[in-house]
Amino acid sequence: MIEDKNRPEWKAQKTFAQNRIDSKAKAALPPPTPEEEARPFAKYYHEEIKQYDPAHYKLMENPIDPASLSAEHLEEVEAFLAAIDANDDVQNVFVGLAG
Repeated sequence: MIEDKNRPEWKAQKTFAQNRIDSKAKAALPPPTPEEEARPFAKYYHEEIKQYDPAHYKLMENPIDPASLSAEHLEEVEAFLAAIDANDDVQNVFVGLAG
């Protein structure tokens, strides 16, 4: 099945770069005023976002070769993936860990 990239749900998807820009902008917003907090849906519009960590983004830009992981780290990654796969909301997990 070929996905139609012109559908609204595809157009609404952000690129990694756009998500990064939006996260920086949202993290820099001032906290809501007491009047804003009193509004019924304020908790949804003023979701707290931590300042981004440039070192974290730097790590995400370069994929990690699974062969370079220590046995301890590989075990941690596999446990994390197993937990994701065990979640009822997850249908498929595709991971390339063969190194």
